[in-house]
Amino acid sequence: MAYTEFYDIAINKARTLSKRAALGWSIIDQESELATAAASMLGLDCGHLEQSIAQYAHQATELFLCFEPPESATNAITQAIEQSEIQRITLGKALNDNPAWTQWLQQWPGSQEVLPYNPVVDKLSYGYHSIRQQQRPWVTSITAASLSGFSQPLANLASEFDFVNYIANLSQQSRAVIYTLDQQPLLDLLPDENYAGEPLELFEVGRVDALKGIYRHCAQEMRCSVLLVCNMPMLHQVLETFQVDEVVHHLVKNDVRPLKAEVDAHPSLDMENWTLTSSAVVGQCSRVVYARQADRVAALLGSRLN
Repeated sequence: MAYTEFYDIAINKARTLSKRAALGWSIIDQESELATAAASMLGLDCGHLEQSIAQYAHQATELFLCFEPPESATNAITQAIEQSEIQRITLGKALNDNPAWTQWLQQWPGSQEVLPYNPVVDKLSYGYHSIRQQQRPWVTSITAASLSGFSQPLANLASEFDFVNYIANLSQQSRAVIYTLDQQPLLDLLPDENYAGEPLELFEVGRVDALKGIYRHCAQEMRCSVLLVCNMPMLHQVLETFQVDEVVHHLVKNDVRPLKAEVDAHPSLDMENWTLTSSAVVGQCSRVVYARQADRVAALLGSRLN
């Protein structure tokens, strides 16, 4: 198996857990074969990496990591490496944000290589960078609106093709779900746990200024990726205040009367600084996904994207 395949396996393991907040790894043995590969959702215990290294301590010669482990887990992981036969570490990206790792490398007799820029690996660290640079998690919003721009109940789209599976996948890649009361019925259709087997923490929010406290709590607990299930007034406000990073929006053909609070709201979305990354027909509605333009993400996260 080629080394690029070992690296791809580590990336895919991470993406299976969370496309914006996961660390993947592969361990290579003395025969240049894959010994094991796994991943951990960022903010959760990285003990699986330590255990993987310990399990193959006498066979392992090389460790592929998407990026450095979190500082809180560095001591246990470096001890496991020192007690193994690993002589080479390959990183997909250097976060350069872990002094303990950098200091340890200076005295470790092995070598570390950092591979050329890979946009997929870069995205895996977005949640971590958001916590470190903005003191808030990476936030993906989920909304639905009529063609006139007014909020629609997301739960009403449950019968549309693959709608629930799509949203469930996003929630399972997260470590918390924030929701407005009018969209609460959707939560009954979603799993209670994420892909790491952790119960999803739920937060009801009524005002955009209340988000700061929730984001602060998530940052303190290293909940690097969260889902915001909200109505259109909330989406407008988080867009204006730069409190969302990815927008998943549904355009519904069947117009339900707008909530009274929305009647005076401006229905159109200003996505000037956003890039349309995908679109799809979902039964009787259309889904569009927007991400911040690369230069805007770079400015917000301090991360070089090219």
